[in-house]
Parts: sequence; structure tokens; C-alpha cells
Amino acid sequence: MQQKLSIGERVSKHIQPHLPSLRVLQVSWPDPTDWYSFVALKLIPEVRAENLRFYGPNFCLEKSCPGLDYSSKWHRRRLRQFPCHRLLFDVIDRLDLTRHEVYHLATWRNSLYSRRKWEAAFGVIIRDTTGDDVPVWVEPRRPASFDVTSMTGVLEGGEAGDHGLSEDTPITSDDDVGSDSFNSGTLQGY
Repeated sequence: MQQKLSIGERVSKHIQPHLPSLRVLQVSWPDPTDWYSFVALKLIPEVRAENLRFYGPNFCLEKSCPGLDYSSKWHRRRLRQFPCHRLLFDVIDRLDLTRHEVYHLATWRNSLYSRRKWEAAFGVIIRDTTGDDVPVWVEPRRPASFDVTSMTGVLEGGEAGDHGLSEDTPITSDDDVGSDSFNSGTLQGY
């Protein structure tokens, strides 16, 4: 009977073949051999870098324990810029892990699991501010639709088809237009 692998071992098994391609710098550190060494050598340094990038050098309670939720689209977007986290998210998606499995997979410092343990121990709730700067989507207002066939063309109390002109109104020719005082360069009354 085959023993069932833990979630960490399953993820590690899928990550191991891709580790040599993740070497950006030639460092003398050995490649991680199991899940826990992958977390310690690859993920934790990336989390620290993201923490510094996102919160800056100032101290705040959320920075000390940000509670990164590895199933949240906001936190994934923040961490996806790092190669090991990108690989981890691809493996999580490929294995089709549930939110519960991901929650119990990510138990290292600065994860949602560790923040909830810290909140329970100290009785303090840390508010997650990720995504607060993204405005809430409001559906744009569309102009009221109107039926063109119901428009009568009535202007200023006239009848339909009446545009302020009667049959007796003379139509000026193009010659008359050029002879007025405006076109001749003088403005009367100004």
C-alpha cells in the first residue's frame, strides 16, 4: 500500500525539476532538497523583499505580520513578480489545491496561517490593507435612451415640422451673406 504524500511533499515534487532554471545568480547555496528547505532558502527571502517593497522601511503592525494569503488574488499579484513564488503559484494551480490546502501549506512567517496564530495569541486583529488603494468599480451611467421615431421636431411651441419659418420668409442668397456688417470688418453696437 502506497503512503499518501503530504501537501508540501506533493508541491515539492512538482517544484524540484524547475529549480535549476530559477538560478539567477550563481550562489554557493545548495538547491533545496525538500519542501521546508525550499521555503527557508527561496520563499522567505522573497517574502522579506516584498514586505520591504510594499510597506517601506517604516514599522507598522501589518508589516510585522502581513498575513499573506496564497489563495488571494491580491496577494498572488503582489508575490508573482518573484520567480519562486510564480513557480509555487503555477504548481498550486496545476495541482488544483483548495483554499484549505493552500492555507495549511503556507504556514511560514508572514503567511495568513501565522498571522491568525499571532492574532489568537495576542488578541489583536490586524487589518489587511492590500487592495485598499484600488477603487471600487462603479458601473458607468449610460445616457437615457430615446426613441427617434417619437421625436416630433416641435421647437418653441410650434407645430410638427414648423421650425420658425413660414412660406413667406425670404431665403437670403449667398450674395447677401457677404454684405453684412460682420463680414465687412466692422462690428456695430460693440
